[in-house]
Amino acid sequence: MHQNLVKYHATTRYILSNGRYITANKKLVKWNKQKFAKIIKTTHGINLYRDVNLQKRVVKVHFKKGVKLNVKELEYSRASDFTTFGAKRYYVKGGYVTGNADFVRVIKLK
Repeated sequence: MHQNLVKYHATTRYILSNGRYITANKKLVKWNKQKFAKIIKTTHGINLYRDVNLQKRVVKVHFKKGVKLNVKELEYSRASDFTTFGAKRYYVKGGYVTGNADFVRVIKLK
């Protein structure tokens, strides 16, 4: 058995690097490494936030339309709330920005 797979009764789950569990159902999970944005470009003005839920705005930091940003990490809001879907967020230098396709466009993939 793979070290990151755990059986619980009739259910098999996969343990993520952050300690959380997801399903190991082959129909629902892709086992290869997924590509995500490395560089994004703003299509509208957006703000920078200190938290992934975009509640604590970094004061006096606003990116105008056309600014290119290097993405360090991809995260989702409300990661621990399993009753709702989280929104995509990009972690850039200094904080988080929205991952909404109406406000940013992916320039380069990792």
